[in-house]
Amino acid sequence: MKVFGRVPRWARLGGWVCATAALLAASGTSSAQGFVRGRVLVKFKENAGEARANGLLALSGLTSEGEIPRTGVKAVRIPANANEKAVANYLKSLPDVEFAELDQEIRLAYVPNDPNLGLAWHHTKINSFAAWDTTLGSSSIIVGVVDSGVDGAHPDLITRMVPGWNFYDNNNNTADVIGHATPVAGCIAATANNALGTAGVAGGCLIMPLRVTNTSGSASFSAIASAITWAADRGARIVSASLAMVNSGTIDSAANYLMSKRGLYFMASGNTSNYSGGANSAPIVTVGATDQNDARASFSTYGPWVDISAPGVNVYTTNRGGGYGGFGGTSAATPVSAGVAALALSANPSLSASQLMQVMTNSGVDLGTTGWDQYFGWGRVNAAAAVNLALSMSGPDTKPPTLDFQQPAEGETVSGTRNLFAVATDDVQLDSVKFYINDVLKATFFSGPFSWSWNTTTYANGAYTLKAVASDMAGNSVQQVKNVTVSNVPDTTPPSVSITSPTSGASAGNKLNVSILATDNRGVTRVEIWVDGKLAGTDTASPWSFSLNSRKWTAGTHTLVAKAYDAAGNLGTSASVSVIK
Repeated sequence: MKVFGRVPRWARLGGWVCATAALLAASGTSSAQGFVRGRVLVKFKENAGEARANGLLALSGLTSEGEIPRTGVKAVRIPANANEKAVANYLKSLPDVEFAELDQEIRLAYVPNDPNLGLAWHHTKINSFAAWDTTLGSSSIIVGVVDSGVDGAHPDLITRMVPGWNFYDNNNNTADVIGHATPVAGCIAATANNALGTAGVAGGCLIMPLRVTNTSGSASFSAIASAITWAADRGARIVSASLAMVNSGTIDSAANYLMSKRGLYFMASGNTSNYSGGANSAPIVTVGATDQNDARASFSTYGPWVDISAPGVNVYTTNRGGGYGGFGGTSAATPVSAGVAALALSANPSLSASQLMQVMTNSGVDLGTTGWDQYFGWGRVNAAAAVNLALSMSGPDTKPPTLDFQQPAEGETVSGTRNLFAVATDDVQLDSVKFYINDVLKATFFSGPFSWSWNTTTYANGAYTLKAVASDMAGNSVQQVKNVTVSNVPDTTPPSVSITSPTSGASAGNKLNVSILATDNRGVTRVEIWVDGKLAGTDTASPWSFSLNSRKWTAGTHTLVAKAYDAAGNLGTSASVSVIK
């Protein structure tokens, strides 16, 4: 199957596969490599448009199974027996694609331990009791738990539950299938002050169960992203996932959407005990684990994406089936951190997601190297300090970014290729700068420089309205408009061309060197030399010259003519020159 004149490497690997279930249902087949077989995830650039995106997929022999809500990420069905990695790499190579990746599966980030161990030592360590003097947590704050389902009948959780969804089986059965998410939920919001069992960090807040895993504890990127956006649309201000952190554009897109709804996504760093590289993900709070002595827990994965840390060794919490026990791993540290964030929001629900991010990174106890480090991030969480910092903030970020749309100038007449250039800043966190032509989005930039090359020759001459829009993470935006006129005068002037050497009457010999002078008002793109009406050579760079093998020419007179072309296709022809063999 040809696509834009070439055959995708994967297209030679097999035929079609038939999808028989919903996008996020359990029928997605896992592979030993840890990803869903027969599917890749792709996000097209905004200016590609839906019709072009679907057309590119169709031309590539691919079929969209649907879009993960609020992310712009398409789940794409690929031909049977095709190589998923090859398809993802092919899609990445297309200029209209922002990213493409496998629908990978990631494991729950827990370390099994003796369920009889552990007391609620973490509350003393993170200063929960002082925070509770201000708030035990508000029932207006919902925390989504992206995990294995929750035992909503547990005595310490039953009053804390709100409806969730099962993204693995695509139904409303959110029971805990492996006993992992019930301890997670208890770390966050086991009911406080009920004379029963234990208390979560934010025991007055609510839990939204979001099952994404199979019974082995693995979950796909697509299921996780769908759970995040589903929770965001239903009022969750915090989403906690005790799943080992990975680089994923799909999950980042979902986390960005959650931020746009004033929510924040927490994810475990993992339990490999080792360093893990990769860029820090701006919309995700990645959590490492500490022990009773404020040292890095031996199992906790560390590296550049760790944002904060929290207790993760023998944390006393709820168990599936109504009991209690110790729970460990970054699976425990993540909900403890999410609980601190829920307390901060309970104290000041007007906080934006960016402000809450500041609370979490600025209120912790600095451990290890001063400031940020790869083991503890910005420090181990401190619930009392987080609540106090949240209370000190004046409210949501309502200040729009500053924007200076510098080029082109208002009223300018433009032609050829013209750069659109803007400078934008924000007092908290800039999200994006977008350029529009007649209200049609043409380019989006998430970091500077904010510059886009506009090829005006593809537009009809006339008046156009250009617009630059700068937005911050809180949803505030500012725009500036420029009115310009496109005026591209058609090039109808042919190049001027002449043969400067040899002159008429010269001897051709066995080798004839020909020099040509060619000029044009907009530039010569190609020069040709013709001998006796037949093309003998082509040159595309000045100085224009040819070395002709005239050894086998017949005796007599031969005619040379030079032809020159410009970018518009105009042709200039020289006077003929006669040479003698």
